[in-house]
Amino acid sequence: MRDMRRWGPENGYFVGTRGCIPRRVVEAYNQAHGIEEGDSS
Repeated sequence: MRDMRRWGPENGYFVGTRGCIPRRVVEAYNQAHGIEEGDSS
């Protein structure tokens, strides 16, 4: 999660320091890192 919070603003997304990370940020992060939906690795 910490990596996602750091990655978001570096790529034009607003991500707060607390609370849920917006779904669109999670999806964009996963796509950028080649992580498929439901992939726990």
